[in-house]
Amino acid sequence: MTSGNAAISPVPERPDEPRSSAQVERAARALIGWMKLEDAERVLLSNRVDATPEQEHVDAIRVAREAVAARGEGVDQTDLVMARPPELDGHVEALKASPAAAAMLTEGWDVALVDLRRVCGFQPLVFSDQAVDRVRGIDADDVAAIAAVTLPVSSNVELPIQFDQVRQAWMVSSANPNLRIAGPAGPIQTPQQVPVLGFGVTVSASFVQVVRYRNRYFLRDGYHRAFGFLSRDIGVVPAFVRDMTAFEAMVPDPRLMLPQDGYRGPRPPILADYLDNTVSASVRVPAAHKMLVIQALELAPIG
Repeated sequence: MTSGNAAISPVPERPDEPRSSAQVERAARALIGWMKLEDAERVLLSNRVDATPEQEHVDAIRVAREAVAARGEGVDQTDLVMARPPELDGHVEALKASPAAAAMLTEGWDVALVDLRRVCGFQPLVFSDQAVDRVRGIDADDVAAIAAVTLPVSSNVELPIQFDQVRQAWMVSSANPNLRIAGPAGPIQTPQQVPVLGFGVTVSASFVQVVRYRNRYFLRDGYHRAFGFLSRDIGVVPAFVRDMTAFEAMVPDPRLMLPQDGYRGPRPPILADYLDNTVSASVRVPAAHKMLVIQALELAPIG
């Protein structure tokens, strides 16, 4: 599915800079035109607390804010959602057989084509490095191949598992924030008749989700994939779509997102803005990892 003519500015690569810290950093794109001033300054400084904004940072934020203020009010989202083509019928049937996707369909989500370029966003930044890699090599005209990324039927991920003999603990870490404890496992009897008790670990399925809230379409999940596709000029992709009336259901934790008056106001950011150098910036921010620790304790309670 090709996106048509999208007027998106090219994103220049920002060269690596020496850092005094051993903190691992990742390349990202930040919507500094909609951020609070202190948040924009901090992200341009790679979240370093030992640094002070330079004049170039102040100027970049000012120019981005002025560009946002100069925009007309509202966003044209006419015909943003389109009926899915017959080529997706097989994929939809596979989704119905997938527990995670079937639950979405039961909740009222539907599979449709969406124009990502005009969908509004509320996430302050997206990591740009792996986002592009995830969609590399996909044929822009192969809607089924695109759906395999935006609406995956399975999420088989190899997880690095370590055991700490001293702490008697299993440790699992991943850059994927969807790493979860799946629930208790066991008891399982070994051949030696020793019961094994533990917990299951999984990476929850993640889908590109577009929500209509108060007559405006927002991206609820799938920001990095959306960025990857837009960076390849693929604007129309399959996604889960539904209406929502509760703001808390659309944005579970608004504190981690852009200020609400930005994306709910008259000049909201759209997903194409992550690639637009007039309102966003290339930054490097500390890489976040999620870790699960499953530890065995021996206690001797009194009584």
